[in-house]
Amino acid sequence: MNETKRAYSEGWSDRDSTVYYGIVEYKDVAIEKDWVKSNSCSLSEKIMDNTNTVITYESKIYMGCQTSLDSVKFTQEQIEAHVGEVQDGYKVIIPLRITPTCFVSGSKYKEEGWEIAAINYPKIRVSTDDIDGFMKHLAESIIKKFNQHRVCVVDSNVTTMFKGLKH
Repeated sequence: MNETKRAYSEGWSDRDSTVYYGIVEYKDVAIEKDWVKSNSCSLSEKIMDNTNTVITYESKIYMGCQTSLDSVKFTQEQIEAHVGEVQDGYKVIIPLRITPTCFVSGSKYKEEGWEIAAINYPKIRVSTDDIDGFMKHLAESIIKKFNQHRVCVVDSNVTTMFKGLKH
């Protein structure tokens, strides 16, 4: 039995669409199962049953792109590598987003840097205290590793500025 006949015998139906381009006629036949249309609502319900919703919480670290000692710039790859090592050594891995940003203070100061953000990602189910603890731990390690003047940790309630040893 060929593929089309077998599909029909299993309850599939076909959808015929004909498209005309100038004189040439192109025929496209797609075969689909009848139940796909009739059960589309139950598919949505199944997807909704598999969702997790939590109260939104986000904590961010803001850091510049150069050291306080010699103004040497470092790369996002260096940040990612350090963050990965800190995550690996912590009690739980908190997923992060690392985004380039630019700090501007008046017309004479501009510095590139990064925003490192964590959310209460429903898949890992950690408390906001765990996120805060990790973000503060990461900020302290960034101050040391990258010789930063200041690093700020910002959440929905407070902004905490960590200062390097030179300040």
